[in-house]
Amino acid sequence: MKISDIKTNMQRLDNDIANYWKIIQAENIMSIKHTRMHDLKTVMIKLEQANKKLLKLKLALQCANMGYKSIAQLSANHNYGTIFELTMYNNMKVQLGYINTINSALKRKVGKKNMKTTEIFTSQYVQNKKQEYDIQIIALKEKLTAFNEQDFEIDLDDNIQAAA
Repeated sequence: MKISDIKTNMQRLDNDIANYWKIIQAENIMSIKHTRMHDLKTVMIKLEQANKKLLKLKLALQCANMGYKSIAQLSANHNYGTIFELTMYNNMKVQLGYINTINSALKRKVGKKNMKTTEIFTSQYVQNKKQEYDIQIIALKEKLTAFNEQDFEIDLDDNIQAAA
């Protein structure tokens, strides 16, 4: 795949991901008089799949920027995937915070059947998803910390001359 194709596909996925978040944020709470235009659970699945595809493209672009022709050329102990995945989960957690939900106390007081609005993703769902992402974030941070604490030395003189 050419670098320009990778960048084009990354831009398309970035736009798709942004659009999926907008759909979820706009349609999560709706009046019972209105019909949702999207199946939000399917949109969430597509969003997560698009993020995984974007990770692979970011890694491919990183390889291309390093002069590699294949992801397989990366060192077995590289940490690029970890960094990209950590960024993805952090971004997804932030975006979850923008999803409006119905106040659970109000829902209990009025009763779910008497509400004039509906929601697909409840505050409990959003909280559970954040916790799911937090678990991933913690694991990835630990992996990154372990990578950074390796006994690894690099000769800066050689790299500075090569970079000049």
